[in-house]
Amino acid sequence: MKTQWHIKDLIDLEYFLHMDRGGINQRGRTDVDARDRQIYLKNIQPHLTGSPSIDRRFVIKSWL
Repeated sequence: MKTQWHIKDLIDLEYFLHMDRGGINQRGRTDVDARDRQIYLKNIQPHLTGSPSIDRRFVIKSWL
């Protein structure tokens, strides 16, 4: 599963990581972790079945 990255993807990644980091207390961190877990379970994990290894690039880009 080859994942193509473009400059706009990197900008989006940096933007969302920055937004998730900014001023988060422990409660906010828990909310972000729960949100990311739901994104993974609903949108990413179903595409990984049958794959011998997880392509981190695919997972990160899918999260975007």
